[in-house]
Amino acid sequence: MAAEPAIEPSEELAVLIRRAERATADAYRLIGENDRWRLRVMQQFDHMFELGAEFRLLGRVENPIRKSEDVKPLDVRS
Repeated sequence: MAAEPAIEPSEELAVLIRRAERATADAYRLIGENDRWRLRVMQQFDHMFELGAEFRLLGRVENPIRKSEDVKPLDVRS
């Protein structure tokens, strides 16, 4: 039995397949980039909170949480 010849895709189908492959590669690249950005932001938050705690320990910065009687209502006149 002779093997059947492979069906050649049309040029239009081949172009669509290549576009889909490029789009998939771009999606994976963007997901990776998004993960890198997320990790950098989380590291910056950690560093920022560590600095804030360090300055509060040294008494250089007040604790940002105020007592409710210290908070004045906003003036929302139109």
